[in-house]
Amino acid sequence: MLDFLARKSAAMRASARWFALVITTQVFTSIATGIAIGYLLMFPIVLVFATCQPQESSEKNQPRNFAKTYVAAFDDRTPDEERCVDPGAVFWFTSLLGIGSTATALIFVTAMEHRRIAQDGGWAIGLAIGGRELAISVDRNERRLMNIVEEVAIAFATEPPAVLVLDGEPGINVFAAGLAPADSILCVTLGAIRQLDRDELQAVVAHEMSHLTNGDTRMGTRMTAILLGLQSIRVLAETLFSLGRHTSEHDPKSSISAYAMMIVGAAIWPMGLFGTIAATSLTFALGRCRETLADAEAVAKIRNPIALARAMRRILGYPGRGHMLHPMASMVAPMLFVERTRNHQWFSTHPPLEYRIAAVDPAGDCSPIYDEQSRRPSTYNERPYYAAILDQVLGGVSMSSQGIPTQPLDRNQIKAASLVVLSAVSVCDGESLLSDYEFMRGWSELNIGAAQRIAAADLSSDLLAHAIKSLASQSPIQRERMLVAIASTISGDAVMSSEEQMLLEEIRIAWSVGT
Repeated sequence: MLDFLARKSAAMRASARWFALVITTQVFTSIATGIAIGYLLMFPIVLVFATCQPQESSEKNQPRNFAKTYVAAFDDRTPDEERCVDPGAVFWFTSLLGIGSTATALIFVTAMEHRRIAQDGGWAIGLAIGGRELAISVDRNERRLMNIVEEVAIAFATEPPAVLVLDGEPGINVFAAGLAPADSILCVTLGAIRQLDRDELQAVVAHEMSHLTNGDTRMGTRMTAILLGLQSIRVLAETLFSLGRHTSEHDPKSSISAYAMMIVGAAIWPMGLFGTIAATSLTFALGRCRETLADAEAVAKIRNPIALARAMRRILGYPGRGHMLHPMASMVAPMLFVERTRNHQWFSTHPPLEYRIAAVDPAGDCSPIYDEQSRRPSTYNERPYYAAILDQVLGGVSMSSQGIPTQPLDRNQIKAASLVVLSAVSVCDGESLLSDYEFMRGWSELNIGAAQRIAAADLSSDLLAHAIKSLASQSPIQRERMLVAIASTISGDAVMSSEEQMLLEEIRIAWSVGT
């Protein structure tokens, strides 16, 4: 039997090391930036001393040569008593001033970002990503989820968080958010509710509950604030450089100050970039350690490692895995149970699923679990407005093949035609971020590979008519599946507009013999 307490201790020690490295990166970035600022400040300060140096009595009737005095201050051959000031001493002073100012600014920005994130709370995140609060439900699967959350909360000796369902997400994923029990939430995708059995869903909920009880959400907030603070150095450098370039181009009289701003921006930009990249990679490494800790904690509480391993195996075999469609899904990427996309290992917020499965159940099977049920369109158990739109799309349409010429399409042709139709449906009400969300809702129903929505400017009535005509030659089952995808696209904003209704009628006429 795997010693999960030992794994938990090892993960906590690793987390402490990664957190210390993040803080070290922040300190190093502050020192490097401060030294760069101090070096640049040294030159104008020496110039001030050169201009203010009193003339000797023998030279009072002669014109002053500031440039000579300034250059002599940096010449090693000049005796100390003849220099206007020691540049080395000035450099030490300006460097300490730069380090102190940079550190103070970073601490201030980090504290303000931490306060802002803390004020938003878990509810703000859950609602922003399209969550629906689950209070009293008549749906059997949703009642099962509520019971599981209460059971796991008892096992962790804590209050159950509020539960939100992400109705527009067919992928299998879960995340928890919130800094205090009062504002903690647990968001579960519709795909997780439908595809996972009771034991698997309980294991996944226990994993997320571990994040809440172990303070991972608070640590995540601190890490986000630190990253934003370090990023502010790079943003400031880019702003100074852009402002200096704009000033030099439009106000030649201020060219000296403009070039000074460009030099300062170019000098501190590498430090800001290094700090951001290093802290980001270290933060992701810390996140991967916390995910391992949460897996161990979940198994220790529910005493069922096989269920957690089976849930991850099922995600491996599911077509959409943990993919999320909402435009703001990237905001919660580090909080998710599994990654929403596949990234390079250094910039992954989670360990590979195969590694996590082997760690939880070393002697078990690590192969994906494929379920035919997961491939059928999600036409059942939806929210009321989706059911109404689906009934409106499919209602009264005869899917007979009589009268429709049969011209079998290959997979690429089906994909190209479907891409045109769903792109047109998603921009019926105008092109916006919601258009991408609506398109991905519909596209996920087809399971024919990844795709990007076609921009409205690239669509034409002839192209749309050709795509509709091409898809009409599919079998009745395939056309019905396409209509389900259209209904899912239309329901992205919960209403069917008149433009969507007109396009739907055009498709119904082309695809159906009678209504």
